[in-house]
Amino acid sequence: MTTNKLLTNYLTEQGYTWKTAQELIKTAHYKLIKNYIPDCPGWTGNAIMIVWSGDISFYEVLIVKGKDVNQYLERVPCEFK
Repeated sequence: MTTNKLLTNYLTEQGYTWKTAQELIKTAHYKLIKNYIPDCPGWTGNAIMIVWSGDISFYEVLIVKGKDVNQYLERVPCEFK
């Protein structure tokens, strides 16, 4: 599944219409990070980092779960210190 489709599905699950989700994605900056592996034990796999257009502080880290057409995104709580 494409990154755009994953993000559209994620936003519609959050209550946005398909059209609004597409508009939000057009103005956001995002990057798919393939095969992410942390320095310490933990989750590994594909992740998406997204910065929404409102402000640099509006960001999310999403991990890709599932396989092929059953893929979905799960939000990772973020905290900078």
